[in-house]
Amino acid sequence: MQTEPDESIKYLKAEINNLQRHLGQAKMVEMLQQQLIQQSEQEEKIKRLCNMICSAGRKDSSEETVAR
Repeated sequence: MQTEPDESIKYLKAEINNLQRHLGQAKMVEMLQQQLIQQSEQEEKIKRLCNMICSAGRKDSSEETVAR
């Protein structure tokens, strides 16, 4: 009779370990998703800055042409 509760405890401990492992994996996935979102936002900011710099360069160039 003593083996039945022991087996139940072992089973529950194994289930707890599995759940903890899955929770850890879920947290890692969530963290990676956040990093991906942040990276995409940074790439968009860089693209906008590049466009601003290129536009400013074209504007300066056309102003020099008009001044000549």
